[in-house]
Amino acid sequence: GGANVLRRPELGRIAEGMQADLALFKLDELRFSGNGDPLAALVICGAHQADRVMVAGKWIVEDGQILGLDLERLQAQHHREAKRLQEK
Repeated sequence: GGANVLRRPELGRIAEGMQADLALFKLDELRFSGNGDPLAALVICGAHQADRVMVAGKWIVEDGQILGLDLERLQAQHHREAKRLQEK
């Protein structure tokens, strides 16, 4: 596969000790129900949020939430910066 072509033996398999990047999506929403092909459903029906994401073998998103992210603090910071830009 691609990992062999790139000469990257740590890639290309899902196994302990390997570099794993995964994105998992739930397809049980109504908008996905008309498509029998899961990959086509993701592309055509517009999956906008991954349920789980793993980067380099570490889960960084679970149940659609970024682990360790203080969403309230981020939203407050965004609000302050947006207000500052509008005042210029």
